[in-house]
Amino acid sequence: MVTRRRKRFVPAREPSYPVESKAWCPSTTRVRIRNYDPVRLDRFWRTYREDTTYNLTHRNCSSSVSHALEAALEGAVGRLSARAPTGARYCG
Repeated sequence: MVTRRRKRFVPAREPSYPVESKAWCPSTTRVRIRNYDPVRLDRFWRTYREDTTYNLTHRNCSSSVSHALEAALEGAVGRLSARAPTGARYCG
């Protein structure tokens, strides 16, 4: 069973995406997200970088990106609705 125990935290493997992709392979897909809050994203990464440990179940690549997106996109639907043309509605 994989758990989030302290002993499972290890030093981060790679310092950055460029270093990791050079050592392994670059990503094959890019996703462009325009409606994010760069201030929130920057705040998340500054705080996240204070702890450089890696954990298979909690601080891994996918969970890190997921948490960053959650921080950056908080309130995004409201920002989209505020910019919608008159008469346009968000149907969600």
